[in-house]
Amino acid sequence: TSDGFGLEGWIYVQRRNYYKNILDKDRIKKLESIKVWGWDLLTLQWYEGYSYLKKFADKEGHTKIPKEYKVRGRFNLSLWTEDNQKSYHKNKLTTEQVSKLESIEGWSWNPVPKFWHEGYSYLKEFIKQEGHAKIPATFKTNDGFCLGRWVKKQIKSFQQNKINDEVKEKLNAIEGWSWNTVPEFWYE
Repeated sequence: TSDGFGLEGWIYVQRRNYYKNILDKDRIKKLESIKVWGWDLLTLQWYEGYSYLKKFADKEGHTKIPKEYKVRGRFNLSLWTEDNQKSYHKNKLTTEQVSKLESIEGWSWNPVPKFWHEGYSYLKEFIKQEGHAKIPATFKTNDGFCLGRWVKKQIKSFQQNKINDEVKEKLNAIEGWSWNTVPEFWYE
């Protein structure tokens, strides 16, 4: 605190003593009367992350957290979000946690595929309007989607053999699609 009292250390001692069953019952009662108090630090941190994600989604209208986005300069919301998506696929989230995350507008357990489908839709729209699949590397859609960068990422994933068969088939089915890394139209 501002007066030099080591609040974090004091809280740690209270939790440690609670788990050792040596914390006075009156003190337990007083601590539990605090609205934001909890004994399980991991659960508290989960709710802290959930709160930050909800505020971000309400403000921004989506849950695509930029890499290294930190709340108050310390809480990495992007990492927290990724960890929860991974935990979900490993069945490590509680039913309540799943329900809370799914209640956030724009939440996705598989953000990469959703993003991929978004890029694929923009690619098809570009082809429909322009009549070809030669996307300039710096091309952005009217709403700011970096389609050129998306295409470049698909090609790089293909070269590194990190692209799944379904994605490969969908892109190969597009007339004029090329896996060439330096197409002639990038120099135009």
